[in-house]
Amino acid sequence: MITQDTPKTESLNSEHGLPMSSQTVAIAETPPPTPQLAFTTGSGCIYCGDSLQLLNNQNIVRPGSVNIIMTSPPFGLVRKKEYGNVDADQYVDWFRPFAEAFYNVLADNGSLVIDIGGSWISGQPTRSLYHYELLIMLCREYHFHLAQEFYWWNPSKLPTPAEWVTVRRIRVKDAVNCVWWLSKTPYPWEYPTLASFTS
Repeated sequence: MITQDTPKTESLNSEHGLPMSSQTVAIAETPPPTPQLAFTTGSGCIYCGDSLQLLNNQNIVRPGSVNIIMTSPPFGLVRKKEYGNVDADQYVDWFRPFAEAFYNVLADNGSLVIDIGGSWISGQPTRSLYHYELLIMLCREYHFHLAQEFYWWNPSKLPTPAEWVTVRRIRVKDAVNCVWWLSKTPYPWEYPTLASFTS
């Protein structure tokens, strides 16, 4: 992996007034392949490829054309995974290009749903705040509204980190993910079918 520094700028996106902040991002030595159409039906299409490339390709995804984005991005874990997760302390900066792309492609009443797990601070039995910092960044910098938060309990999660959960037994295992329903407006998805999810 190599890193690329983008120049600092204080300008705003003229269309939405969104911040265009500086960041250091990790990029692959070889650019990812262009997204390819994998499957299509009368209801839509499935593409295989880099999601950021896809979202920024107006020939495939028109601005303001998406009603809902559901994603579970790589978590900011202490331990590195093969798929290339970033450290928790770099997570907010890493996510900013996605936040801008999400905002641009969502319809005015569109929703962004993020399933994200927490993380521990390396070497100590305390939790990282990275996923809460992400939520605050999305609301304050990109003007998303937090429509509602949900918590997914997954009892099959492994009891980690072992040092604090199974060896010293001073913490309980982390078995909950945060699921945030964000929107561009305080009144997203105003349809009577919402009642079917609560009845």
